[in-house]
Formats: sequence, structure tokens, C-alpha cells
Amino acid sequence: MTSALLLAEPESATRGFLERHLRQDGFEVLEAVDGEALELAELSRPDLVLACDSLALELCRRVSDVPVIVLGRPDSDAVDRVRAFAGGCDDYVARPFHYDELLARIRAVLRRVAPPERDYIGVGELEIDRAARRVLVAGVPVVLAAKEYDLLVKLAGDPTRVFTKEKRTSYRVPPL
Repeated sequence: MTSALLLAEPESATRGFLERHLRQDGFEVLEAVDGEALELAELSRPDLVLACDSLALELCRRVSDVPVIVLGRPDSDAVDRVRAFAGGCDDYVARPFHYDELLARIRAVLRRVAPPERDYIGVGELEIDRAARRVLVAGVPVVLAAKEYDLLVKLAGDPTRVFTKEKRTSYRVPPL
């Protein structure tokens, strides 16, 4: 499943590097610079936020249900890390960091916060039985092509999430 990450990094070189590599590793990346990160996090509800330490605590306060990994300053110390964890951040990676370690930490946080996959999804009159690959609307069976079914499962699995135009055009149906 593709995960949406909000990358709130003020340094353009680091932001560009991370954006390129995260996309190559299958993530949908939303980029933001400082102030716009708060609004974008509230509107888009990404699966995870990567943020510099000056912004991370405010993000944790305003969007408490989205995990945040702090990209800390090179001179950060234990007090900075403890302050971030006490403020609700999920992980802290001090600069300079190795991309592979950051990627492992992102995946670990996403595993911890991922809801268990359900065999049955019900949204209003829509019922999806994943085990049987059966869809009912108001009790009436609906026949769907494989891609239509996969897309419906993705959308129904998170009915309150807003999928922006960028998400819609970059969405790839994951293999089951």
C-alpha cells in the first residue's frame, strides 16, 4: 500500500534529496515549507510527517493522530530528543543521517500505527468482503473489474481521507 508522507523540510537540497528517494521507494510525498506544513497536515492527513525540529512540536500539538518523525539539528542532544518525545513525536533522527536508516525508521513507525487490515469493510450501504472479493451495495451484488475493486477497497478503507488531485494521478493500485 502506498503511504502518503508530508515532508516539511526548510533546506531545499535536503528536501529535494529526500523527496526523490522517498518517491523511488514507493511513497507519495507532499512537500511543504514551514508555515504551510501545518495547514497541509490538517487538510491532507498524511500517513506520516517528516519535519524539522522547529516545526515538529507544533505539528504534534495540532495534528495529534498523525505520526511525526523529527529531522533534528546536527547539534541536537538528549534534551532535544526527550523534549520531542514528550511533545508527542514518534521518532527523532539527528543530522547528518543515513537515508537507509531514516527509511527503516519510517517503515517501523508506519508498521506500528497501521490499522489491522480488515476482511470486511462497511461504509454506508456499501459492503466489501475482502476474503470473498465480493461487493454489495444496499444488499445487491456489484460486479467490478480487478482495478475497480482494488480502488474501491482503497477508498472505502479510509472513507474520511481526502484524496487530492495529485494523489489521484499518482495512485497505483497495490498488488494484493
